[in-house]
Formats: sequence, structure tokens, C-alpha cells
Amino acid sequence: MTFRIIYSAGIICILTPVLLVLSTVPSQGAWNETGRSVCTATGNQWYPTIVRGDADNALMIWQDYRSGSGDIYIQKIDGGGDTQWTPNGIAVCTEQADREFFRQAVSDGSGGAILAWTDHRAGLIDIFVQRVDSGGVPVWSGPGIQVSTSSGNDYYPAICPDGQGGVLLAWQRGLDETSVIRVQKVNGSGESQWTYGGIELSDESGLFLPVIVDDGSGGMIAMWVAGDASAGIIMAQRISAAGQRMWGQSGVAVCPPGVANSFPVILGDAAGGCMVVWEDLRNGQRDIYSQKLDGNGDLLWDPEGVHVSVSEGEKWFPQAVRINDGGIIVVWVDARDDDSDLYAQRIGPEGDLLWSAGGNLVCGAVGHQLNPRMEMSSGGDIIVVWQDGRGDDYDIYVQRVDIAGLILWETGGQAVVSLPDDQRIPEIITDDAGGALVTWEQWDGDSDIYSQRIDREGHYLATSLAGFTADSRSDMIEIVWTMNESEPEMVFTISRQASGETIFGLLDIGPEESTEETFIVRDRDIEPGVEYRYRVSVTGSEGLKLLFETAPLSIGAGVNIVRQNYPNPFNPVTTIAYVLAADLSVELTVYDVSGRRIAVLEEGIQLRGNHEVVWNGTDIRGNRVSSGVYFYRLRAGKDLFTKKMVLLR
Repeated sequence: MTFRIIYSAGIICILTPVLLVLSTVPSQGAWNETGRSVCTATGNQWYPTIVRGDADNALMIWQDYRSGSGDIYIQKIDGGGDTQWTPNGIAVCTEQADREFFRQAVSDGSGGAILAWTDHRAGLIDIFVQRVDSGGVPVWSGPGIQVSTSSGNDYYPAICPDGQGGVLLAWQRGLDETSVIRVQKVNGSGESQWTYGGIELSDESGLFLPVIVDDGSGGMIAMWVAGDASAGIIMAQRISAAGQRMWGQSGVAVCPPGVANSFPVILGDAAGGCMVVWEDLRNGQRDIYSQKLDGNGDLLWDPEGVHVSVSEGEKWFPQAVRINDGGIIVVWVDARDDDSDLYAQRIGPEGDLLWSAGGNLVCGAVGHQLNPRMEMSSGGDIIVVWQDGRGDDYDIYVQRVDIAGLILWETGGQAVVSLPDDQRIPEIITDDAGGALVTWEQWDGDSDIYSQRIDREGHYLATSLAGFTADSRSDMIEIVWTMNESEPEMVFTISRQASGETIFGLLDIGPEESTEETFIVRDRDIEPGVEYRYRVSVTGSEGLKLLFETAPLSIGAGVNIVRQNYPNPFNPVTTIAYVLAADLSVELTVYDVSGRRIAVLEEGIQLRGNHEVVWNGTDIRGNRVSSGVYFYRLRAGKDLFTKKMVLLR
């Protein structure tokens, strides 16, 4: 195997001659056009949920019928799609499994997950929670901790992080006109913080379909449908960190009565308030409306709600994300043209529609587009994934939409996976590199769980990449990646973007050392306090492909750095490099082993930034010094640095 190498100062790709004949032993696997299996156990696996883990990992949770009834399982996958725990997952709960439903999950903030579900191990249907750590070990006692009382049947648990290592929970007690909504706070040790069995959100009854979001102060904002689950009114309540009602005894009305017919979608506004989107029946068909509430429960937009799409045809299944300006972007299923398509709308912080009145088309392909999910990307765009019926079977498609409402990828979307039989019920989380991880149910006689990683262009990640890491060192940024496979002519391209820059500039690489198929890039041409992103691409038989993009990295601001001279040992010339965090008085001197000053290389005020000084092995008088050990000392302001170097003549 050969490499074409491009050289430049400042960045070194460490590639040893060993790599000229690379081993092609693959890792466990790699992303490919069919996706990676998460669980293919016997029986059906349904309803995958995905949450962020530690580093570049993700956790997937699903309902599993390998035993004949629905247990709850979890699996961890890394950035290359390899499963990290027991094949086909770890059982979280197998108690009375045929009634373990409505499972929800969130990240615990430490690489694990906290799950909530219903089961009837005590005879009635109750709410249970469990925490699974980053190693796949259940943390809380037994097969889950019960948070509701066993005096009635409980349904529809909602869960969100509390910002303090625990979770906030809400659920529906009962199914008829006597039903109420209860809430609870559980800390990171699994201990309920409010009244045992939960506290009720309202003095009223006939309450259905709760959703919650944290209020940023250790409490929650909850919403539900009151009066009639098929045509009711959305109510809201804020609960303090101490478990006290803050918006009256029965909450505040969010919309007119008799119009709401589904779970509302709720988003925090980072200021103690929230935004909400719901299906609405006031126009004689399913429609989409939205509202914003402040921390006191006051309505901030049109009192009747904002009509998200002023157009004909039924609209349903809204999804929403909050954007940086304080507004939201909403995506929904739309039947204005008979087949169900996907549309999107941006609502400004004051409740104004910022895109076309009827919304912008996301996908209008033939057949039905269903079950959309979306997340904000690291670049500020949204990535939408859905179940697509344009072919004989349902496939999974994806699209990227920018803040102006423009479609960025192929019109109609790009296939995440397109196989015989059905792929359905997708879920998505975005990554730090501008791409996303998608999971879905895959049907081929029974249902299994699969996943796929896509890059910032909507393509699955190059199959040859096994994984990568990117870390800040004291005076450099180090990027390491490993390839699953090699080709005779493989060229890597490294590019970098500094904070404040709009484009990635190319950096060249030169070989030095490595091991097997692992490559190391160390960038020393950087300034403290400046954030850098890196992209690594490869050109091979499939053309140019982006392997990965890193999250922003930086070395500490306000720190002076002195690097080891190079080469070392040297004869007769070496370079000493250092970085100044500010304009400083500098003195760079050379001493021998007896402590006698040999040479003064720099003296005076120097500007902030990178500096290089060459020493040619001569003393103050210009005489050549003998072979031996020497020390160079940099005094920069109040900082003093000393490093050893060796001259060999």
C-alpha cells in the first residue's frame, strides 16, 4: 500500500513505514448502506428510543419480545456502529413483561440513561424507573424503583432531566373522567424528592396525556389535555423545585376549549417559560397551532394561538425544536395534496410566521411520508428523518433544512436505508460533526432494531473508518483515527476552521510514525483560547469522502506555552517554538550543564501569538560550542520555562 503525502509546516501526520503495507484485518464492522444491527434476537423488537451517551457513543432502548412478551432492553453503540455491551442488548426489566409499555428514556448526564415505564408486577399498572450507567450496569435497586402508588392504574409516563443528575416525571392516573396527572422528582440516587406517590398538578379531574420540560430551576412545566382526550383544552402548570404549584391550583389554559386532541409538544425557552405545539380541531379538521408562555404562565403570542400553516388539508403529528433566536421550527405531516407529505414552519420569538404562510415543503415525494422526527444540528440547521412510502415498502429518508427554510440536500430527501420489506418508526440524535445517528425498526418477517450514522452531507459515514478521537493537549490538538480497510492509493485531506472563520482551510500532512491502521495528526500551529474544528477526508476508490468532523477544540486561553526544540538531538541547528498568550517582555537564553549562560536568543517585548527562534550552536561571541547537554530558558512576563536539548556534532 502506498500513500501520497502532502507536506506543510505546523501539522504532522504520524505515519510510519509500517503503514506502507497495512494489515486489513477488520474491526467488528463498519457503517454501510444497510445500516448496522443493534438487536436481531428472536421475536420482535419494537419502538426504539435513542439518547446520547459518553464521548461518541449512543444508548438505544427498545421493547423486546424474545421471551414472548415485551421486556425492556438497552444497548450501547460507538461512533463506528459497533455494539459495546452483550450482543442483542442488556435486559433492564423482565417483570410482568407483557405490560411493560410506554417506556421513555433520557441521558443521565454521565454516559448512562434513566428510563421510565409502566408494568403491573404489583397487580395494578404502576410507574417504574431505572438508571443504567455508562458500563451497562443498572444502578438503582432491583428491576426498577416504583414511583407511583399501587392504588390505581397509571399510564403514559413522561420524563425529562432535572438538570441536577436526576429526573422529573409525570403520568396519568386512570383512563376516564376521574383521571388526574401526577408528578414526581427523583434524584440521581433513585430517591423520590416530593410526596410519595407523586403530587397532583390540578384540583380538577378528567386530565389526559401529560408532557413535561424542566424549567431551568430544578422544577418543571407540565401540560396536558383536560375535559376530553379527543377534543379538550390544553392546560399548563409550573411546579417548583420544592414541589409547589406556581400557576394556580388548576393551572392556566393554553388554547380555547374543545380543540386539542393529542399529546402537545413542549419545549423550554431557557428563561423559565416554554413553547408548545399541538394538533387543533377548531377549523373542522386536524390543524397545527402554537403558543408561548413566560415563567409566570402568561400567554405571549396570540391568545388564540399561532396558526402554524394557513392552508387546506389535514395536518397532524407536529414535531418542534427551539432555535437560538428564541423561536421554534415545526415539522408536521400534511395531506393538502392527498398523499401525506412533510412541511415545516419557522415561528419567530414574537410569534410571527417567518416562512411561507402554508409552510415550506420538506418532502413531497409520491406515497406517504410519516412519523417525522427532527433535531437541531451542530451547525444550526435542522435534520429531519421520516418513514417514507415512495417505494413498494417503507424506507427511512432524511433531509437538512437551514434557518432560512432552504432544502440543503437532495430534493425529496436522501435515503438512510432502502431495503425490501419495511423500515419504520425512526428516531434521531445529532452529533458534534454536523451529522446524525438514526435508529429504526426493520421488518423482514419479524422486527429488529438497526441504526445508521450519516455525515453532514446526508451520506452514511465512510465504511473504512473504524473510529476517531480528538483531544486538546497542553500545547497542541491531537486527532487520531483508525481505518477498517486500506486501498493501494489512499490520500487523506485535513482541513481546519478557527472560531470566527466561515470556511475550512486545508492543512497538509507529513509522515513520522504510527501503528498498523491508526493515524495521528498533531496540530501545534494554534493559539490559546481559539476554538478549532477539523475535518478529515479520504480519497479512494469511492472518490472523496468525509470521514469525520470534530467538535470544537482549544487549548487554554491566557497560558504561555514552550515547546520542545526540534530536531532534538540536533547538529548544528535547532528550532525553539513558543506561544505567548499576550504581548509580553521575553528573554530566551541558553545555558550549559554548569549553569553558565551560553547565548541570548531573544530579548525584549514580543507580540501575542506563535514564535520560532533558531539556534545554530554558537555562543554569545559566535564561537561553536561543543557537543553536550544544554538548557534553553524562556522568561515570558512572570512565567519561567526550562527545557533540555542535546547537541551532537
